[in-house]
Amino acid sequence: MNNSDFTFGYSTSTCPYDRNKDSKNTSKLTWEEKRGTVRDLANDIKNGYAFCPTFYHDGSAFGMSAKNQVNLKSSNFIVFDFDAVKLPAGEFYGKTIATDLTPSIIYTTANDGVFKDGKNETFCNRYRVIYVVDDPITMAETYTEIHQALKADIATYVGDNNIYNDNTDKDVAHFFAGCKNTELYCNNTVISLVGLCNRYNVVVSDTASAYSAKTNNLIEDKSAKPFPCVDIKEEEKYYTTRGNIIALFKDFYNDFLSRQKSIYDLVREYSGILPLLPEETPVEYDPDKLYKVVEENHIRIVRRRHKVTKRDARGNEYEAWETVKFKDGQRRHEILYKNLQMVKAITPTATREQLLWQGLNFVCRDLDNTKQPITKSQVSNTVEQVMSREWKPSEISKQKYKVTIAVDKELAAQKGIKRRYSGLAAAHEWKTDEKMKKWEKIATYYDPTKTDKDNVKIMNDAGISVTVQYLRKWKCKNGYSGKGKQSKSEQIALYYDPSLTDGQNLEQLAANGVGISLRTLQTWKAANGYTKSKKKTDNEFIVSAAFETQKSNCEISSHDAALNPDL
Repeated sequence: MNNSDFTFGYSTSTCPYDRNKDSKNTSKLTWEEKRGTVRDLANDIKNGYAFCPTFYHDGSAFGMSAKNQVNLKSSNFIVFDFDAVKLPAGEFYGKTIATDLTPSIIYTTANDGVFKDGKNETFCNRYRVIYVVDDPITMAETYTEIHQALKADIATYVGDNNIYNDNTDKDVAHFFAGCKNTELYCNNTVISLVGLCNRYNVVVSDTASAYSAKTNNLIEDKSAKPFPCVDIKEEEKYYTTRGNIIALFKDFYNDFLSRQKSIYDLVREYSGILPLLPEETPVEYDPDKLYKVVEENHIRIVRRRHKVTKRDARGNEYEAWETVKFKDGQRRHEILYKNLQMVKAITPTATREQLLWQGLNFVCRDLDNTKQPITKSQVSNTVEQVMSREWKPSEISKQKYKVTIAVDKELAAQKGIKRRYSGLAAAHEWKTDEKMKKWEKIATYYDPTKTDKDNVKIMNDAGISVTVQYLRKWKCKNGYSGKGKQSKSEQIALYYDPSLTDGQNLEQLAANGVGISLRTLQTWKAANGYTKSKKKTDNEFIVSAAFETQKSNCEISSHDAALNPDL
């Protein structure tokens, strides 16, 4: 079966519909049934028409009242509305292609790239994902069950629970607006309904029970027959496999050899069908940290960008970054070669066809090809040069980074950190963690019996970059004074022996690296209770005895006065 020739029934609005502009007239929308291919549905979306499944109705066209679950005739597609999700539409398409989750159509909505007022959103990627199935779904319950199971699979695969932000899409009677200014990706992928039912253990009802309730609620001709029910059995599956992608690349290469098709014709024709290779080595987030660290062997293609002022769907101005194209005389051939070289290092298994597709997209997207244009043969020769050897990351001229961390904005939003402060919070958390790691290393090598200079030398030899001033700051924060007074007191206590004389203790302390004077030792002994009390002289004893006698007489006089108030 040729999927490009597969046709199915669906409904479109009789006129273009823009939800942002025409929402007041939603209740007045009228619908008409039609039959077409995946490409036909994609064209209707790009022309701004709303679409929905087919319903039982009376007449050639029907209104919103007939568009409900009870009157469902069939749905040959499953639609997901993703609102404020992590991955942009193009990255989602590239991540899911050649898997069991390959969609038939992805298109961005009018609000894509715009943060909605009053919502604490982390991302602004808004698009719809459509899966076309080879047999019609005729029960609303079946549609919802498959929809929820498939959505859970997608959320797990892309690692983003934000796809649950909008749950109205599980209603089979829901309609979706098209978008004239959309970024659309489309291929002829058609998924087996039987395969989906088997995968998610969804049981399709038998004909009698499935349509007994429906036929009692028909608005149109009662003699109309619904689509036959699908039996649970093994049938041909139309999942897009890696083999299909290789076949598509072969078709692309055959077209590339054609003299009639230019670089721009090829990119326009295969855009949204052939996936691009990643342009950055993956960096794993620590789920508990606001930041991710860009490692030294990280490779990323960085483009020159400049700020431009644009207007959103509401007419509000906002600033965006656009790529600055390299012109003739700005080493375009060298830049093309280096970028393909880096792509090959990021994906060592890349084929010639994949690099060729990547190179053509780079020419269209990043190069000003008006003067002395780069030809297809030049791109092909560059690819051959890159493929002539296996590039290692250490041999690639990597981009240099001023910022070594990136922000996990999703985690920042969960912690209630505002977007404007998320970068500062992540930087502070990263610096704190780096400082604690360094402090742990210092604590491992620090020897309190040695001087600061000796400790610094030991740490520098061990690869820990520390100065004397930094070590003293560390000592202040970890129970030591900056100048080492407290540490000397602890060292004296460690080596002092009360059975030895002061001179002998000084020699013992000096032998253990604690150089102090006799006065310092005596001061320490007085502060720590090691100084012996002096014996009193005869004069001191007489004066003390006289003082005690006088004190005793005063206490007796006070006692007598208390007993006899007349005294």
